[in-house]
Amino acid sequence: MNAPQLLREPFFQFAVLGLALFGLWGLVGDEEEEASSARVLIELKEEEVQMLGLGFVERQGRDPSSEELDELLAERVSEELLYREGLAAGLHLGDPVVRRRIIQKQRFLLEELRPPAEPTEAEVNEQLASDPERYRSGAAVAFVHHFYDGERRHNPQEDARRALTDLDASGTPPAGDPFVHGEEFGLRAIDAHRDQLGASLAAVLAEAPEGAWLLAPSRWGWHLVQVTKRVEAADLTEASVRAQARFDLIEARRTAGVEQGIDAARGRYEVRVEGRE
Repeated sequence: MNAPQLLREPFFQFAVLGLALFGLWGLVGDEEEEASSARVLIELKEEEVQMLGLGFVERQGRDPSSEELDELLAERVSEELLYREGLAAGLHLGDPVVRRRIIQKQRFLLEELRPPAEPTEAEVNEQLASDPERYRSGAAVAFVHHFYDGERRHNPQEDARRALTDLDASGTPPAGDPFVHGEEFGLRAIDAHRDQLGASLAAVLAEAPEGAWLLAPSRWGWHLVQVTKRVEAADLTEASVRAQARFDLIEARRTAGVEQGIDAARGRYEVRVEGRE
């Protein structure tokens, strides 16, 4: 049988096809095995190693030994492994505290990517003219606070109350929880604080004397607040009024920048709400 006849034989054609499929299967299998055995890189930058060492110095008052630094690095890698495995297992999806922290961090990232432009003098004048009562008709306060997270704590009101008792007894500021807007708030009208932090907290600020520590609720949890400066409407200077208007402009622009980031991401998602068309 010559070559052309052999090529036309059904058995020969079946055998060649079988060999081709076998070879393809082996190639795919090798690729799948390589993919399944691929290791995900965990890389610690030099800056992070330095920060671990600096943290040790702050705690112990000396540089870590080589063995101690190795232990710090091993612990850091273990934390990263647990974090990534937890994300892969979807543990963050059912934890409101973790969910909130991720949302906050992403919001901060969007703020950094779109920093608000500094208002011009003309823009400050326009802001003042748009709502003069907001800036000149009421007292302005600056304050500091310690926050007790309503999602992180079982009873944040009681924790805040206990911290206030300890603060009155020892004079030592208590350790609260991280707060999305920070711990210090500059001199602003009560209405401006109400817009940002809610009516309940603003109501406490409106009546709080300078220097006293008081309990105040918000939609996030409970706060220990201390008014560090209070200026009545009649005593407001032009500089303080303009500073308030400038701050409001910057906050509005920061919020708009975050909303732009959210809108940009919205196109990558399809939203369905069960029971709603």
